[in-house]
Amino acid sequence: MHGLNFSFVPQFDPQFDRAGATPSAAASQFGMRNLLRLDPADAFGHGKTTDELRKLMQKLAKRLIYEPNWPDALPNARNKEDNPTIPSGYTYLLQLIAHDIVNTSVSLAAADGYFFGFENARAQALTLDTIYGGGTDVCPRAYELSQRCVQYRGQVPRTRLRLGHMRSNDPPACQPFEDIGRGTPIGVHDDGIPTSGKLRNCLLSEAFVADSRNDDHALISQLTVLFHKLHNHIIEIVERFTTPVHPAQDGYRALIYARYILALIYRKVIRYDVLCKLLDPSVFRYYVVDNNPLVTRDDKGVPVEFSYGAFRCGHAMIRESYRIKSDDVELATQAALNQSSMRLLGFLPVSDVWKVDWKRFFPQKGNLAGANFSRRLGPNFSSVTRNQMFFPALLPEDAHGIANRDLVSAAYAGLWSVPPLIDALRAKRPAIANFLKPYSTCQTQLGTWLKAADPHVGAALEPGEVTAIAADPPLPFFVLFEAALTGNSATEPFVGGGQHLGPLGSIIVAETILGAMLDYPLQIGPGSLDPTKRFKELWPTLELMGFQKGILDHLPEDIQSMPDLINFMGDRNVLIE
Repeated sequence: MHGLNFSFVPQFDPQFDRAGATPSAAASQFGMRNLLRLDPADAFGHGKTTDELRKLMQKLAKRLIYEPNWPDALPNARNKEDNPTIPSGYTYLLQLIAHDIVNTSVSLAAADGYFFGFENARAQALTLDTIYGGGTDVCPRAYELSQRCVQYRGQVPRTRLRLGHMRSNDPPACQPFEDIGRGTPIGVHDDGIPTSGKLRNCLLSEAFVADSRNDDHALISQLTVLFHKLHNHIIEIVERFTTPVHPAQDGYRALIYARYILALIYRKVIRYDVLCKLLDPSVFRYYVVDNNPLVTRDDKGVPVEFSYGAFRCGHAMIRESYRIKSDDVELATQAALNQSSMRLLGFLPVSDVWKVDWKRFFPQKGNLAGANFSRRLGPNFSSVTRNQMFFPALLPEDAHGIANRDLVSAAYAGLWSVPPLIDALRAKRPAIANFLKPYSTCQTQLGTWLKAADPHVGAALEPGEVTAIAADPPLPFFVLFEAALTGNSATEPFVGGGQHLGPLGSIIVAETILGAMLDYPLQIGPGSLDPTKRFKELWPTLELMGFQKGILDHLPEDIQSMPDLINFMGDRNVLIE
């Protein structure tokens, strides 16, 4: 959830004493907000310094490393870790959505709590900034340079998103355009690039995408390719059904209109598919089916309880391996992580063995044979997320792995404490109290779980630490514990759990994502592209944009899920290069 986009902010105080600081006011320092307005006394870790909290989070992270496997297997699962409710494609779609909501410069855990000097640079959430960047003039590297652009000497914009060759055993001319665009810097003093011409050609250190995080690994770059292809198809439709005026104006107009349409489809998928799978059913019904108003609208912006709390749940969904194609061969996630311009450049372009069959990641309802399932949601992480090579300890005393980074970031982010946050949300609206139970209903089970560690591996918490965490658990941990908790018994409280987020995690995600759609509508003059409406209902706004009515026969009217989107692209031969 952190990138390389530095934006300096005025709150830097050179006399700031991090060692004695409390985290209660941190959110406003990096361009975010709290879910509800926060009294410092209700902040996570109130009364402790950030250094004290970090040490406690380090110990909790070590406890998580040694969490045993789930006690049971879910229906249709192949093993105890499988979650057939959420196929694995949503693990990486959630990552892309996170990139589209938050773009800060560095991890708070890596920065050791120094949150000055950067802020959330994502200006408009859920408008596919992570795919389009600032547009063709601001971010030309993400866009294909056509003969038409050259012919008009730069007056006509680049309008297609770039694709690149995959690596295969075929001759270069036959290698498919199924990777993101990549390149090698030429004529620069770059110590990372050898002088040998042969080696220079294969060190593709530059990812031609709008958001460098979409090159973190082969699976997220493949998902980016999917969106690039869909944009390129939609812009062809747009060009056929808009009245030409002038080459330059036509190019910019087609690019903007295609983005509006793709963003609308993307929002439909998030609202009706992603939220349906991720949220607790009672929460989904309350917000999406019954369309109740949001309750946390005190301020505009992304809540830290989302970005540094609930949405970190995706890290627990990462599998050890995936079936990429129809041959049922499982490829290690570690190999996908290596295929990034930030890591092993000799592995690029991405190999064609990672050309994803998206029907395995977003299967049709009722057709789960051969599908990749995500891991169940709980305080239980795959070993690849604990790999010291990819996720080393940031400080000598830290645990290695993603979980440690998430917990340590929570110590600095100025989050709400879980118990008062639950009380505040329950008090906001009586209907919410029907499915969001008081914190006291799970506190004893959480304390019992914290004690249940193998003392031989050094992960046991001291009694005082168990009491402190049970009274004030860090939000990213509690969201996973809540997702796993079913309360079937005191000894096996996770039986049947982990299929979706619990009520608190679900409320935070729903309030943030649906709030972003309200804060940043797809507005065109007096009209807007509302994701709750069909294209035919939106015709007055589309006509205002300059479309001819024939376009309605070519727009994907019924896409409300990722399987719908994959089927549409397959039917139009968009998935085949």
